[in-house]
Amino acid sequence: MNQLYFLTVCRIQSLNQMLLYQFYMNEIIDWEKVIKKEARGLDDYDLGEVQEVNEDIVITKKGVVDKDKFYLPRSKALRFEEDKLWFEVSKDEAKAYKHD
Repeated sequence: MNQLYFLTVCRIQSLNQMLLYQFYMNEIIDWEKVIKKEARGLDDYDLGEVQEVNEDIVITKKGVVDKDKFYLPRSKALRFEEDKLWFEVSKDEAKAYKHD
């Protein structure tokens, strides 16, 4: 029983640390500066250019002729550096956030 309790506590602490990290990263991103900047996912996947940011979502547009729009959760944003907004989103995951 003690081992199960210990593992549960460790798992809760790990989850709390992850949530605090995501909260901290979202707090240090200056959301007003990300408009018209590049958005990138994992493995440098191109998510287009940031068009709009609201309380929960970052809207990006990719392409010139065939424009893809992505509605990405702000909680997936990792950092904003070198004029790029980085997301914790893979190419495959991005499909779930894509709208025509």
